Amino acid sequence: MAHEMTNAAVAATLHLLADLLAIRDESPYKVLAYRRAAESIAGLAEPLEAIRQRGALEAIPGVGAEIARKIGSLLDTGTFPLLQEVEAEIPPGVAALLAVPGIGPKRARALYQRLGSDSLDALRAALAQGRLGAAGVGPREAERLAAALRSLQATDARLPLAVARALGLEIIRALRDRVPAIRRIDLAGSIRRMRETIGDLDIVAAVADPASAVAAGADLERLLWVQASGRIDHAMKAADLILHGGGFGVVALDLCEIAPNQLLRIPLSYWYRFRLAVEKTPTTFVVAGARPIAKSCAGLQLEAKRKRVLWSGQAPFRLLAGAEFEVASRKPGRIEPAVLRAAV
Repeated sequence: MAHEMTNAAVAATLHLLADLLAIRDESPYKVLAYRRAAESIAGLAEPLEAIRQRGALEAIPGVGAEIARKIGSLLDTGTFPLLQEVEAEIPPGVAALLAVPGIGPKRARALYQRLGSDSLDALRAALAQGRLGAAGVGPREAERLAAALRSLQATDARLPLAVARALGLEIIRALRDRVPAIRRIDLAGSIRRMRETIGDLDIVAAVADPASAVAAGADLERLLWVQASGRIDHAMKAADLILHGGGFGVVALDLCEIAPNQLLRIPLSYWYRFRLAVEKTPTTFVVAGARPIAKSCAGLQLEAKRKRVLWSGQAPFRLLAGAEFEVASRKPGRIEPAVLRAAV
């Protein structure tokens, strides 16, 4: 009976195995072989089960007979003997230590073998107790690790690069299936910059035929989202160019990550330019922020309070399925309070 593992789940499992093998000090060539196979699988447009059905697993770059057998076992049972053997020796939680900047396979092995640190929480406890010296970690390095752990704790729900990349590639595969006219689609943001942990997935796409995207339920060419991740000047300039270029149905400018005091510094002239750019055009310009910012230039001001977020799948491979917001107008008399439900 098939275990119903997605390509992303298989890729993440092989990445985990590679991490555990590296921690176990296996041959670098063996570790690299599993990483290469995982990368190839994560980028596949066709489900692995379909590839197996036509006997073509070994045609996947980096997948030989041995790894093909392990993939088959994953699809059938969700595991295979080598994975069980390695997990019995090294708990999977030890691999989470690799998400901490400054911890490589050798140090993760020392932390586990000498201190029993098999999770980030266990590492935090050992640090608080001043026991890292027993694993060969000096005082200065312990301070750096403490700072790195605080950073990880402050960034809620971040994923290791390998897991996030596999999820992103799975989403890309689904989009390619639904929108054949996609000319190019790729991962961007923190994943492209190869950060060790990822807080969100950024995907960019170009579509040759908007009609096929509409038929698939997402007009990717006529809907554009501009996010200001700390660089408000870049986001404002990009929105200005895009709006004056025209041709989009909806342009959304996301300023939610910008501090309220910085929002007040945006020149009013920007909002007038934006309003003039979209007046008498079919384009809708949406600005999202922590406070009202477009002032009198806004045709409508809405306050949205999140009620709940809906997810599909099982952790850590959950995908956003929808969200529910309470929406009310900031301008009395414009619209009645309402509940907005959005499904992905």
